Amino acid sequence: MNYIESQGNSTCENSAVSSSVSTCNEADVLKLLGIAYLYPYQQLVIANVLDAVTSSDDEIPHAQLVILPTGFGKSVCFQVPALMIRGITIIVYPLKGLIADQARRLSNSPKPVFTVTGDTGQETWNKLKHTVATNPDCIILTNPETLQSSLFLNVIQQKPLCHLVLDEAHCIAEWGDTFRPAYQQVNEFIKNYKPLMISAFTATASPPVLQRIAHTIFEDNAYKLVMATTDRPNIYYKNIQTLNKLKTLKHLVAHCKKPLLIFTKSRTSAEILAHTLRRTFPCETVYFYHAGLTQSEKKQIETWFFSSEQGILTATCAYGMGMDKQNIRTVIHYETPNSMEAYIQEAGRAGRDGDAATAILLTDWQAQNSFTHPELPASTYNPSQAITTLDRSRHAIMQFYAEQNETCRRNLLLISMGNENVPCNNCDVCCNDITPYPPELKLILTVIKKHPYQFTIKKLSHFLKGITNQLLYISGYGTLCNWELTDINLIIEALLTKGLLKEAKGLRNGLMYVPQSPLVHLPPVSESPLEL
Repeated sequence: MNYIESQGNSTCENSAVSSSVSTCNEADVLKLLGIAYLYPYQQLVIANVLDAVTSSDDEIPHAQLVILPTGFGKSVCFQVPALMIRGITIIVYPLKGLIADQARRLSNSPKPVFTVTGDTGQETWNKLKHTVATNPDCIILTNPETLQSSLFLNVIQQKPLCHLVLDEAHCIAEWGDTFRPAYQQVNEFIKNYKPLMISAFTATASPPVLQRIAHTIFEDNAYKLVMATTDRPNIYYKNIQTLNKLKTLKHLVAHCKKPLLIFTKSRTSAEILAHTLRRTFPCETVYFYHAGLTQSEKKQIETWFFSSEQGILTATCAYGMGMDKQNIRTVIHYETPNSMEAYIQEAGRAGRDGDAATAILLTDWQAQNSFTHPELPASTYNPSQAITTLDRSRHAIMQFYAEQNETCRRNLLLISMGNENVPCNNCDVCCNDITPYPPELKLILTVIKKHPYQFTIKKLSHFLKGITNQLLYISGYGTLCNWELTDINLIIEALLTKGLLKEAKGLRNGLMYVPQSPLVHLPPVSESPLEL
């Protein structure tokens, strides 16, 4: 729906635009939104907006940068003042799905709410133009490209623009250079139309990203920073290193709590995984979600998943921002995100209702890079040191998080965002629940360690596949019977490359053994297949 009009049943009264504050008081607005009370940081953000639009004091900053974790009621911080202040409130989103979600939340608004994007129909434009011309007291939901549209600019020209809200502001740093250059032009809009207050909101932003946002939007002018810790103590963080992501994912889907959200990095992966899981689990309902779907398709999937208690959704980052499903119990990252900001944002879709939830990151053991540093032995990693010593690229920091098993994952997330350490005891490292080696890897190495110099690469792959009549007495025979021989050979080659296996020379040329290395600490392997 592009336009939502008041049904006339609100406790808020309409009157002429004579002041910046309407007759809607805070209590009425909270009742309308179904909110019992405000948290202190919400009160602070709202007070900053009201002070800026009602005061002529030059000492009061007319800008704020707000960092609140997912599930902490960020939308309330701009919904409440939008319904209390007179004049135009513009809320800018990076995705149409987020615009539609906000329109749904404001469906009972006592003032007109408009959705304005590139495909907005003429009827909505006419209604918006009439409203702004006669009584410019409305809420406009839009995207950064629309702020450059001559049609839009002509409509709001010389009208009281009270509050400009930039939600998911980290997109300014992540997308502003190439993917969404319109973000780089937002400051020009601000200069020309001079909103009384500018609020930039994000759930995740490292110090360099914060600096980038402030420079791009505020041009380093004075602004207030409202920042809560990005910690979500109800989320259990776990990384699983695997030799076969798909097999591990199927195991997790069979055993993890639902609703379940699975993130991938491409539209194709999201679709393929959804189709694969449907075939594997015919009794489960599985859909995929990405930016390539039509608006009606997105709406249909959003509506289904929002009400589902057992649904499985594979998705790209298009679902990682702002979608407000409260009861997602498990989030699985099938691929490693490009940055910690993206990971925190997407993992934060879990447990927004405050109940226990799990965020799992799958990493490909064969593709891992070992983040070691000559000055920092693996056994003595300090999270602050590690992050500052590594390549400062956000991708490198994310890779370090994905591959290390020494330091509390929660505190690595917090430190990367500029927060302080907190007591954890709710991640796989703190709970001694880490999987430093894939289970199949442990078994392979244990077999060779017990029986050195008996296997060539070919003999070992056939032994693991279970297609040889030799060495049947050795535990582990046929362990990888469901794997392709080519994949088994790739694992063996990875073990050789990483130095966990070696081929003997001389009389035992080509026969493999496990070197005495501090890298290899293997627990006993049972006769039965290991659990993932």
